Order: sequence, then C-alpha cells, then structure tokens
Amino acid sequence: MTMTGTAASIGDIALGDTRVERQLRLARASVAAIFFINGAATANWLVRIPAVQAKLGLSKGALGIALLGVAVGALLAMPRAGHLVARYGSRPVTRVGAAIFGATCRRWPRTRSRSCSRWWRSASVTARSTSR
Repeated sequence: MTMTGTAASIGDIALGDTRVERQLRLARASVAAIFFINGAATANWLVRIPAVQAKLGLSKGALGIALLGVAVGALLAMPRAGHLVARYGSRPVTRVGAAIFGATCRRWPRTRSRSCSRWWRSASVTARSTSR
C-alpha cells in the first residue's frame, strides 16, 4: 500500500475513488453476510441434532460417525474448493456453494423415511463439504 498525494493505492486501485470504495464496502458486506448465514444455519442444525438422532433412531456411536463424516467431507473438499476458486473465482464458487447449502438446509426438517434419511445423510455431507 502506497500513499500518493491524498489517496492511498493498492496495486492499481486508487482508494480515493468512491466507486472503488463502494465496491470494497459491498464485497465486505457480502463476505459478512455469507459468514452470518453459514453461522445461523449451522446453529440451526446443531440444535436439531438430538431430534434428528431420535427420529432416525441413531445410537450415540452412529451419530458420532455421521458427524465425523461431515468433518472428513469438509477436509476432503477444501483442496477441491481451492482449485475451483483458482479456476473460476470466488464469486461464482460462493454462489453455487450457497445455493447447494440453502437447498440442503431446506431438506433438514423433512427427513421422514429411511430412504429419505439415507439421501439426506449423503446429500448433507456432500453439500456441506462443497459449500465451505
């Protein structure tokens, strides 16, 4: 970051430009919104874990394995997400990930049958992993 006259610059961007400042504020607000939505959805899911466990008839061990699957899926998806961001940029990858995450969140309360719960488990692990 260098100072030239009254405006600071980062690379080729002059921070005195109101258009650039507006874009930076919008980008900052967008990142904050994504983090807020992800946190709110995760908190919503966390309070539902006991009800889902009871509805699906999972033992503590089976629930632990299912939750471990979410973490392992996230770890496996991180390098792939990095490659996607490097290739396509963060905006489209974030949009697709947020859409998948939102579609998955809508399915959480609707797990009624064993086949649906199997789909839910695999879809939630996959979507949750790719949206991070």
